[in-house]
Amino acid sequence: MSVLSSIRSQLCRLPLVLRSVAQFVLTHPLAAATSTMHRVAAKSHSSPATLTRFAQHFSYPSWSKFKAALVLELAISGSTNQQQRAPIQHSSACLYHNALLRLGLADSPELRVLFWDQRGQLDWHGDSYITPSAEAQPCPVCGVTRTAAMAPASS
Repeated sequence: MSVLSSIRSQLCRLPLVLRSVAQFVLTHPLAAATSTMHRVAAKSHSSPATLTRFAQHFSYPSWSKFKAALVLELAISGSTNQQQRAPIQHSSACLYHNALLRLGLADSPELRVLFWDQRGQLDWHGDSYITPSAEAQPCPVCGVTRTAAMAPASS
């Protein structure tokens, strides 16, 4: 599996501090491969020690070995502009779960209404709404199957 594919497949399961590095690498692979460790740490809102832990998480003994593998992958693929690729799209349930984790919030009916309404995925029936049913398919990015924890509700 390629370096970038490995990162994409584990993105949802990474601790927040490593996820920040992963998102930077996926968004700016050339900058991650060619910048100094301190610059990548600053750009990804992390530290050099976090970059080392990130590399080790993906079975590289050091950040420099990780960068070497990334440079090789970019050279072979011929693509250094991530924006030419289709954007990564997590399932709605995965996005909801990650938003709760990122914000340190617990699931609640009110938050579900706000989230699903913002995404345009609430079904309104008169004075009540029905939120999306649980998703049985795994997230196309991270492979985790999450339920949306949605059920019919009333306003």
